Amino acid sequence: MAFNIHISGPKMIMHNKTIAEMFVDQLNNNEGLFGIDCSTGKEYGYPKLKKDVLAMATAFKKHDLGHGDVVMITDYGSYEAQVVMLAGILIGATIAALDHSLRKSNSNDLIS
Repeated sequence: MAFNIHISGPKMIMHNKTIAEMFVDQLNNNEGLFGIDCSTGKEYGYPKLKKDVLAMATAFKKHDLGHGDVVMITDYGSYEAQVVMLAGILIGATIAALDHSLRKSNSNDLIS
């Protein structure tokens, strides 16, 4: 899969890298377990995470999402939500994570 993702954002003073650059380093240098989906208990490794995040970031770019856009998720900690959030970071979008336990009316107020 070919992709062209511009990694943006302010550099962290201590590392002189953006959060996205540090994340890409982790993706490229780890082969082990990334995490466990708290809703299913399924384990996910870095190779799958890298494939899924780059695919989602590519899809975001195809829809012209990037710096200045907001990617909002409301979730309870699933693997899929993490993929969306991390892909949003890679494209330079602002990530907004709403608490999944909010009432619909509260969520609507926060979104609008």
